[in-house]
Amino acid sequence: MFDITKSNIKLCIEFNGDHYHANPLMYNPDDIPCVYPKEEKYISKLLWKKDEIKMKTLTEDGFKCMVV
Repeated sequence: MFDITKSNIKLCIEFNGDHYHANPLMYNPDDIPCVYPKEEKYISKLLWKKDEIKMKTLTEDGFKCMVV
C-alpha cells in the first residue's frame, strides 16, 4: 500500500510517479493517465483524492510522510 514504511520511527516515504499518480503538471482533473485502461476510470482527480486519503491516514496515526 505504501512504498516505504518504517513503523519503529513512524516514517513513510512515497514515490509518486508522473503517470501512476497523475502529476498535475501533466494531467487535467478529468484525464485518464496513460497507464490505466479507460475502463478502470482512474481519472486524475480520483487518484489525487486517493493519495490525499493515504497521507491523511498516516499522519493521523502519527507518521511523518515524505513524498518524492
